[in-house]
Amino acid sequence: MKAMPVHDNTISIRPAEESDAEVLADLGARTFHDTYSSILPANDLDDYLREAFSVEQMLRDIADPQVLLFLGSVSGAVCSYIKLEPTPARENIPGARQIELLRLYILPEWKGMGIGSALMDVGLDAARDKSYNTCWLKVWQGNQRAIEFYKNRGFSQAGSEPYPVGNTSRNVILMACTLKP
Repeated sequence: MKAMPVHDNTISIRPAEESDAEVLADLGARTFHDTYSSILPANDLDDYLREAFSVEQMLRDIADPQVLLFLGSVSGAVCSYIKLEPTPARENIPGARQIELLRLYILPEWKGMGIGSALMDVGLDAARDKSYNTCWLKVWQGNQRAIEFYKNRGFSQAGSEPYPVGNTSRNVILMACTLKP
């Protein structure tokens, strides 16, 4: 476990365990819903939430030794998590050993307090420790707050592509950064 000061609090970051599956499923579904409910049709959103944030999916992620999954808590309350997963090299992204940042989720009341940066540091350090040389991600084209956060963390745009959620497709920006040892 790693403890880091964040404003007037201390965030504790640790690898996710099997007993965290329900909390992670709930946190993921809540944060995704809060962020995208205004741009996705309810039926597409509900289907995606059921599939992507099921307890079963969280248990699979936790059990997979290649998935890097860390949760952050303040005063014992889980408020955030980060998930990274190795991917085959993508043509438009440099680096032979690539890992995708799939989720960096923070409950709304904890945003803007440095928790995202703390989680990012832990996640990218873990990726470096496993000899990945590039981290890449997808971010909704209209999520300017996230885009600016990633730019400030050394990510740059590497392309764009459609991202389907049910019958709805939105454009995402691909961003990447080199992981220096």
